[in-house]
Amino acid sequence: MPEFLELTAQSVAVDVKGRRITGRIVPWGKVGYTSLGATRFLTGSIAIPDDPARVKMLTSHDANRAAVGVGESFAFDADGIIAKFYVPPGSAGDLALAEAASGLRDGLSVGVLVDAYDRDAETLVVTASRLNEVSLVTIPAFDDARVFEVAAKHTKGSPVMTIETPAPAAVEPPAVEPAPQQVTAAAAPVQLPAIAPAVQVSAPIAAPGTIVQAGAIVPPSDSRPTTLFAAAQLAERLMRAGASPQQLNAALADFVPADDAGGRMQPQWLGQAWSASRADRPLIDALSSRRLTSSRVAGYQWNPRLAMVEYAGNKGPITTAKVKTVPLTADVIRFAGGIDIDRIEIDLGPAGLVEELYQQGVDSYRQLTEAYAVTTTLAAATDISADATDVNSFLIAASSEAIANGAQVSFVGVSPDLWATWASATADEVPWWLRDQGVVQFGGSGTGNSAGGVRFFVDAGLGTGTMLAGDGRAATFFEEGSVPIRVEAQNIPNGGYDLGLFGYAAELVNDPTSIWKATVTPPAPLAAKK
Repeated sequence: MPEFLELTAQSVAVDVKGRRITGRIVPWGKVGYTSLGATRFLTGSIAIPDDPARVKMLTSHDANRAAVGVGESFAFDADGIIAKFYVPPGSAGDLALAEAASGLRDGLSVGVLVDAYDRDAETLVVTASRLNEVSLVTIPAFDDARVFEVAAKHTKGSPVMTIETPAPAAVEPPAVEPAPQQVTAAAAPVQLPAIAPAVQVSAPIAAPGTIVQAGAIVPPSDSRPTTLFAAAQLAERLMRAGASPQQLNAALADFVPADDAGGRMQPQWLGQAWSASRADRPLIDALSSRRLTSSRVAGYQWNPRLAMVEYAGNKGPITTAKVKTVPLTADVIRFAGGIDIDRIEIDLGPAGLVEELYQQGVDSYRQLTEAYAVTTTLAAATDISADATDVNSFLIAASSEAIANGAQVSFVGVSPDLWATWASATADEVPWWLRDQGVVQFGGSGTGNSAGGVRFFVDAGLGTGTMLAGDGRAATFFEEGSVPIRVEAQNIPNGGYDLGLFGYAAELVNDPTSIWKATVTPPAPLAAKK
């Protein structure tokens, strides 16, 4: 980001009748001792806009007020840049001319954007910059031949330096008008008449910690703390006496962040920061589901089932068989958690505490129920590890079993290590029915990623090298809701607020022959193929 500097001119001429203000605005090669260190500008290091009128004259760098003048011409010579401004009629322009002519506001302060600089020992050497604006300023400098005063301020993180050089008394314009702007420093010199400083300072520069009045050095009368008004008076007196910024800074006490032990500077409050959570439940979402309404779930299957055979007819006997029902039951699993919160956190603390704690409980409940579903489903599944050596062969074996049973493969879950291997496979290494299905994604929630009508997911609950597939109708997951029941109570005797969470779930495996599993030793991930 370019640095913005305000550099006060060496000399000023005011033509009230012609409504012109002329002055040398930039001295080449002069060293100014600023609070940021010694600074000087190389010859030709300041660029002027092609249209001089783009450079406006302001009052005390106040960009929020209308300009009082517009640039008319700029000329380079061996000593610097000479600028000429036209001040249009109007109350603001009339006041600017009057103040400049009377010496009330007779300094020219030039704002430049520094684009490039070097270092020469301890000196900052500006090598490229752009003229931004020129301002009439009130307080002139009194040191004849060099940059005198520098006051630093900041604008959006970039240091702004005001470098003050001597300002003259009002004079008539030079007999020779400045030539139009030249683009090189070799332009013909334009001479201005010698101008003496308007005020001479005979008093020595005051040492830090003293107050200058009427040219004499007067020590402070007491050691009481300095008020803001007294500090402003001290700064004004030192500036009028010709004190340098270093002496002015030494006279004023600093206030830095380390001094803010009282905490006036408050941090920006974000609130609860985001953190990753495995609250997705890909297997539960792949199974059939029912609402849980009892403390126990039960069902039945027919085993054996009524079967028919070929019949010869002619009033011959038909085949009959014994059929039976087999009960299916599952216990309800309970999940619970709670916390007793101090009453003051509810009454006077930031809003949302209970909601944040409840959401933490919801995430925990969803993780626990998914782990329960994975364990229960794996325990009941039919093992086909003998026919599966990798994900592709497992898909083929599970599909063959499904066809034989009259079921279908509606979901496939794999462990993270197997996904890393399978995801690196090329189109020629996956089953044909997956090749034209687009991108198969396993990230994010792990659900809703399908190909060929099959839901694929990665489940961290599946152990190393483990695969699970099945027909979603082969198991039913029961729960009262996808979030735990929330119970709140006022613990008045102990001055507390109780939050309780209770969840209930059960899984009934309807047909274990329509759920398949396999465990393999995963190979190293396939190298990327070109």
